[in-house]
Amino acid sequence: MQASHIAILVLGIFVLGFFLYPVQKADSPDLSAEELECGRIAAYLMFENVIERALIRDIAVTRKTGNIVFASSYTFGGIHMSEVAANCIDGSAERV
Repeated sequence: MQASHIAILVLGIFVLGFFLYPVQKADSPDLSAEELECGRIAAYLMFENVIERALIRDIAVTRKTGNIVFASSYTFGGIHMSEVAANCIDGSAERV
């Protein structure tokens, strides 16, 4: 094999590993099941574009301040995409 073929093969393996690597961020253990679900749904609904929704690999609910639950979304390779602040009492949400 030529050096260029080997380089392309190695690069292809790294790229596949980057996109197929399972990314799972941990949720905050201090939150209830309802708060976790509220944060995940609000974070997912903030992405109106189909392409943005397709890029989401994981949503982790990270913390709670008062009635506000913060959820972070991650894309391929564990890259942080966005954070959403959701008020689970009145149903409002906004990107932070």
